[in-house]
Amino acid sequence: MEKNAPAKKPLLAECTLIFEKNGVRVILRDEGKTFTLTDTDAKVDSILQYIVANELSAAQSKVYITTTGYNRNELYFEK
Repeated sequence: MEKNAPAKKPLLAECTLIFEKNGVRVILRDEGKTFTLTDTDAKVDSILQYIVANELSAAQSKVYITTTGYNRNELYFEK
């Protein structure tokens, strides 16, 4: 929401959790401004971004994929 302010329409987002034998795969999709959550060199300019950056450092795998009209960030956390 912070990256897309002021929003003229509601921001649509989706979170998918896939529970696997050895961990959890988290897939985040949104239709907002194109940017990657997985960028480890991104400037931290809010407390929310700081929290996200710390969570991302715990992920064993991070992938950003641009799809038609959506951002897609995929994270994998081992048990």
